[in-house]
Amino acid sequence: MDAGWVVAAASATTAALAVFGFWMRFSDRVAKAETVADAAREAIDNVDESIKALERELSDYKQHVVEKFVMTDTLGAFETRVTTAQLHSEQRLVAAIDEVKGRIDQLIAAQLGAPARGKKGAVA
Repeated sequence: MDAGWVVAAASATTAALAVFGFWMRFSDRVAKAETVADAAREAIDNVDESIKALERELSDYKQHVVEKFVMTDTLGAFETRVTTAQLHSEQRLVAAIDEVKGRIDQLIAAQLGAPARGKKGAVA
């Protein structure tokens, strides 16, 4: 057997092992990112349920007001509180989604060796 052939076979084997190792690390990071994304989806579902519950409460309260002839100011104040709570929940949801997106971007950027584009420009 020729020494060049042995060197070529060893080089090819080493390259194949390097590609395999890279792919395994990359797939592990993708799996972790998917886990984070699943947690974000669950948080979104929880926020949706909270918003629906608040909408039901508002509807029930409006009906109660109509039945009891409470002043319009009271209903307006309650509606303002519910709307504010809903906006706050939506802002928290958007912030959570942005955080997950940033984490996924950092994981992919770290895997590919490119700098991540986070809020502060830091690389994970």
